Amino acid sequence: MKQLKLGISMLLFVLVLVYAIAFSANNSTAVNVDLLTGAVIQGPLSLWLGAMLLLGAVAGYLLSWLSKARQSLELRRLRREVKQLQERASKPGL
Repeated sequence: MKQLKLGISMLLFVLVLVYAIAFSANNSTAVNVDLLTGAVIQGPLSLWLGAMLLLGAVAGYLLSWLSKARQSLELRRLRREVKQLQERASKPGL
């Protein structure tokens, strides 16, 4: 089963890579991009699209990492609270 998953993942990676190369070859027209700095930068359309895709993927990963870190801190706090409540409940004389 693990080998099947690996094989499918590799096949998908190769298909996406082939598609990206074909897309890049068909969209090599130079475009001007104004990044709101006053300077206009010229580059191939496929490069700009790829850069924005990569930037979006990195931003998504960072935001999901921050969310997971926040949840981990909350889980640690709740486990500590449960432990304190269990210790209080196990004390004689209550």
